[in-house]
Amino acid sequence: MANEWESVTEARALGTAPGSPFLVVVTAPARLQLGRVVALTKTQAVGRSGEADVALPDASMSRRHAELVVDGGTITVRDLGSRNGTWVNGVRVTEAVLRDGDRLQLGATTLHFHAPQGEAVEPWPREALEQAGVALWECAVPVRTIRWSKHADSALGLPPGTLPRESAPLSAVLHPEERADTRWLDGAAVDRPVQLLVGSQVRWVHLRAQRVAGPPGGADRFFGTAIDVTAVRQREEAVVRHALVFDNLGDPVLVTDCDGQVVDLNSAARQAFGVTKADAQGRELFSLVGAREPEVLGPSVLATLSASGRWTAELPLATVSGARFFEALGFHLKEGAEVVGAAWLLRDVSERRRLEARLNHLDRLASLGTMSAGIAHELNNPLSYVLANARFALERLGDGADAEVREALGDLQDGALRIASIVGDLRTFSRSDTQLETQPTDLRQVLDAALRVTAKLVNARAKVEVQVDGLPQVEAFEPRLVQVLVNLLLNAAQAIPEAPEPKGHITVRATAEGNGVALEVADDGEGMTPEVQQRVFDPFFTTRPVGFGAGLGLAVCHGVVTAMGGTLSVHSAPGQGSTFRLWLKRAQPRNLATPTPAPLAVSTRPLKVLMVDDEPLVLKALGRILWQHEVTQAHSVTDALARLDAGEAYDVVLCDLMMPERSGIDFYEALQQKAPALLQRVVFLTGGAFTERAQRFLRGVPNKQLIKPVDATVLRQVVREVGAAA
Repeated sequence: MANEWESVTEARALGTAPGSPFLVVVTAPARLQLGRVVALTKTQAVGRSGEADVALPDASMSRRHAELVVDGGTITVRDLGSRNGTWVNGVRVTEAVLRDGDRLQLGATTLHFHAPQGEAVEPWPREALEQAGVALWECAVPVRTIRWSKHADSALGLPPGTLPRESAPLSAVLHPEERADTRWLDGAAVDRPVQLLVGSQVRWVHLRAQRVAGPPGGADRFFGTAIDVTAVRQREEAVVRHALVFDNLGDPVLVTDCDGQVVDLNSAARQAFGVTKADAQGRELFSLVGAREPEVLGPSVLATLSASGRWTAELPLATVSGARFFEALGFHLKEGAEVVGAAWLLRDVSERRRLEARLNHLDRLASLGTMSAGIAHELNNPLSYVLANARFALERLGDGADAEVREALGDLQDGALRIASIVGDLRTFSRSDTQLETQPTDLRQVLDAALRVTAKLVNARAKVEVQVDGLPQVEAFEPRLVQVLVNLLLNAAQAIPEAPEPKGHITVRATAEGNGVALEVADDGEGMTPEVQQRVFDPFFTTRPVGFGAGLGLAVCHGVVTAMGGTLSVHSAPGQGSTFRLWLKRAQPRNLATPTPAPLAVSTRPLKVLMVDDEPLVLKALGRILWQHEVTQAHSVTDALARLDAGEAYDVVLCDLMMPERSGIDFYEALQQKAPALLQRVVFLTGGAFTERAQRFLRGVPNKQLIKPVDATVLRQVVREVGAAA
C-alpha cells in the first residue's frame, strides 16, 4: 500500500515540529476511539477519567493508568500503579523507553507509537488500522477531492469498489445534506461525523485527520481514518428518544457510574433535590439526595448491588420540600456483559405511608371502640350489684342509723353513679348506627355528656362557657350527636396553644333558628387559612403530624350530621379563631311510651318474679332491691326453662340479654313455644348488644328494656307496671 500514499510520505505535518512523535489508537473498547492521534509534545497522564490529561473510555483502565514523559526526543512510559498493568510489545513494564513501531497496551486499549525521522512523516500504521476495520482517506484541500484506501469499502460495510481509490470530487460521496457546508476542511484537523451517500448506500462515518503541507509548490492535504458509526448514530437517535422519556418521567431517576458518582439525572430528580445537572455530576449519590449517613449507606448499597445486580429499600431523603419517604430501586446498566454504571429509581411513597399510618390509627380506634364496649359490659354487672346493695343498705338502715355510716354509703353510691356515667359514655361510643333511631333529643343533655368526656383535655387549655338552655328538642341519633360534639370540643381545644395562663376560651351557644336549632362551638385559637377551611371536612385531611390524628374526625362528623338531616360548616381566619356551626331540625312529636321513674314505691301485692342472669352477685343484689316480691333466681336460660317446664308460674321475668351458652334471645324464642302468654311480661336487662343478631332483636322486640346498672327506683316501677298486667 505504500505506493498509494506518495504525497503523504513526502508531506510535513502543519503546526508540528519535524519529527514530533505521536500515538495512534489501533484497538479500543469504544470503537470511536480507533484512529485517534495523541501528540506527544509534553508530559501527560493517560487514564479512563477526567483526572488524566488524556482520557480514554476503557473500564479496564485505571483512572490514572500511566504517564508519558517527554524529554527532548525521548518518550518514556511509566506505570502509575494501575490495576491491570502497562504493557509494551506484550511485556509488562514499570517504566520503558518507547521506540518507533512499539505497541503500548493500557487495559484493553492498544496504541501504536510512531517517531518519524527528520522532516518526513511516515505512513500511519495502516495495516493495524485496516485490520481493526478502519478505512483510510486522503483529501486535497483546495480542490476538495478525496480518495480511499484499498480496504475502505469493506471497513465501512460497502460493496467492493464503491468508494473511489483515485481522486474524485468530495461531493460525489457526501450526502446532499452535507454538501452545502464543507468548511470543516478549512482547519488544521478534522474530527467529526459525516454522512455519506454512495449509490443507494447511506453511511455515517467518523472522519479523523491531520492537515499536512504538501511538497514545495504542492497542495495541502488531509490524511486520516474513517470509522463506520451508522449503528452508533442509530443508537444515539434511540438514546435521544429514550432521553425524552427519561427526562419526562414523573419519578426522580438518577444514573451513576460504578463508583456511585452521579452521571445524569432527570427533570423530576433535579426539581426534587434542587440541583442542576452540572452541579450533580460527579457527586456521590446518597450525599446528593440527602440520605442519612451517606458515608455508611453508600458503600453498603454498592456492595449489595455488586453482589446481586439489584437493590431495593424504603428510606427518608431530604428534598427541597422537606423530608420525604422514597421507595428506591437500583440496578446495573450494562453494555454487553460489562457493567458500566447503575440506574436509581425513586418513588415518593410519603403519602402512601401517611395513609397507612392513618389507617393503622383508625384500626386502633376501632379496636379501642370494641375494647370500650367490652369494658362497659364487664363493668355494668359489678356496678349493678354495688349500686343495688348500697341502695338496699341505706333503706334498711333507716333514719336512725349512724349518720357517718349513712354518709359513707351515700358516698359509695355517688362514686358508683359517677362510674356508671362514664361507662354510659363508653357505651355510647361503642354503639353502631344500626342500633340507633332518630328520636327527639335534648341538646343540653347531649352537650353535658360530651363535656364530661372531654373535660380533662378541654379544661387544660380553655375556659368553657355554655349558653344552651330552654331550646326545643332536635331530631338526632343521640349517641352520634355526642360523638360530633366531642370532636368539635376537642378540635376547639387543640386549636388553642398550650399555656399555663391565660387560658383560651371556648364558647358553646345555641339558638332556635327556623324549623331547627343552630349550635356553635367557637374558640379563640390559631384559626385556619382559606385553603385549610376548604379541605377541613375531607377524609384523611389533617394539619397535625402522623400519630396525632387520623384526619377522620371532622369528616365523620360532617357525614353524621348530614345523615341526621342537618348541616355542619366552619368560619375561620388565621389568628382569629374558628367557629363550627351545627344546625339540626326540630324534633317531630311522637307518641312515646316512656316510663316515668317514681319515688321509692312498693306494689300493691307481692309478685312472683323470675330473674335470669349468669352473675350470682347481680341476682342477689337485685333480689334485695325487690325484697317485697317473691323472687326466684335462675343462673342460666336452661335453668329458667326447666323451672317453667316444672310448672312454675311467674308474674314478671327479668332476663339478661347477653349470657354465655344461651342468651336472652334464645330464652325469648323458647317461650314462644313453651309459654307464649309470658312473652309480654319479659323485661330485658342489658349492658350492650354486641352482635348484629342482638341489635336486630332489641330494635324489633316490643318488651321493656333496662340498661345496666339499673336504677332501683326504675326497676321497682317497671316490675310493678309489668306485674299489674299479669
